[in-house]
Amino acid sequence: MILGGRAAEARGGAEEGHELARRQGERGTEAVALQILGGVHAALDDPARAEACYRDALALAEALGMRPVIARCHVGLGRLQRAFGSTAAGDDSLDLAARMFSDMGAPAWVDEIRRIR
Repeated sequence: MILGGRAAEARGGAEEGHELARRQGERGTEAVALQILGGVHAALDDPARAEACYRDALALAEALGMRPVIARCHVGLGRLQRAFGSTAAGDDSLDLAARMFSDMGAPAWVDEIRRIR
């Protein structure tokens, strides 16, 4: 479970970090903060906000070429999609993430994705 089951407590800090990164123009940090916020909102059973955060993070990370963040966003989206009834879309997101992590030489993430499925 995200943040030791303390997602509600993490939300404020994650939102503050995102806002600070945005204000300072730190786009890479903003992408990471949005990806974390996606996970927080998913843990808080707010799929609409979680998806919006993941998609915003994904757009920034793609623009900046941040492959690990892109892949983690696909993992988050895959989990979210599978949890809320879109199994095929979730599988597609997880497959893409697994390929990306494999290409980056990150076998622990590939193993994590196998456990999700």
